[in-house]
Amino acid sequence: TLNPAYSGWERDLKDCADAGFRAIRLYPYYHDYALDGPEAAAVADAAREAGLPVSIPCRVVDVRQRHWMDVCHGAEPEAVLALAERHPGATFVLTEAIPGWPADSECWRRMRDLPFYVEMSRMTSVLGKNLQGALTALGPGRILFGTGFPFKAPSPAFLKIQVLDADDEAKAQITGKNAAQLFGG
Repeated sequence: TLNPAYSGWERDLKDCADAGFRAIRLYPYYHDYALDGPEAAAVADAAREAGLPVSIPCRVVDVRQRHWMDVCHGAEPEAVLALAERHPGATFVLTEAIPGWPADSECWRRMRDLPFYVEMSRMTSVLGKNLQGALTALGPGRILFGTGFPFKAPSPAFLKIQVLDADDEAKAQITGKNAAQLFGG
């Protein structure tokens, strides 16, 4: 986790890359900077140069149960997508999101044109079919398995994959092959 609003973040990024880290994570709403601001731009460019994907969660906890002094919002998928478009050489991973766009949405098309991945821990497979929509819109090569652990129990994520309307190869991509390719494992 890096905070580009902190004066030593460039050194921290170099130390992370030198130590063999496979990605960085940003929390713009907790570190109090905007995704369309200079801090996010600088870290996106530096991460691209270091060859590290940038992971941005849309939420960490359900803000409906937040303490009155805690943040009251998260990152919007559209804002992360806009950041990715401004830094097309950088790779982005959107986590804890429910992009509720229809499969033919312009947002999905824009995402397909970039090195952009979505993690599935918050998406539904059955009722809202968010995961199925993402699979239809992006294909299995852009979806990453995620559980939300330790804030969520991991078993529902495995059930989502079981009931997903996809062939075994697509499920294998989602449950591990995509992450191995993206993170070099």
